[in-house]
Amino acid sequence: MNSMLKEILEAEKKAHEEADEAEKYKSETLAAIEEEKKQILSRRMEDARKEAERLRSAHRQSVADSMRSVEHSNEEAMAKFKKTEQENFDSWVDSMVKNIIGG
Repeated sequence: MNSMLKEILEAEKKAHEEADEAEKYKSETLAAIEEEKKQILSRRMEDARKEAERLRSAHRQSVADSMRSVEHSNEEAMAKFKKTEQENFDSWVDSMVKNIIGG
């Protein structure tokens, strides 16, 4: 009877130890999962920051290219205007003078 009681107590002790180990494993596993979640989130945030910076840089480059194109178009338009002005200045002045004088 004593040995049977001793076996029951040992089995109970062993069961408690296994339960404690399982709880410890569960706790460690949950902590590892939480840490992995933090690392994944951190990597994703860093990837998002890099992508945002890449897009910002590409947009800035696109705007700069557009500005150069507009400036070039403006320069061409101004050159065309100046050429037209030079070619027609005398006739415009003559025309205004005739209109003012009435001739």
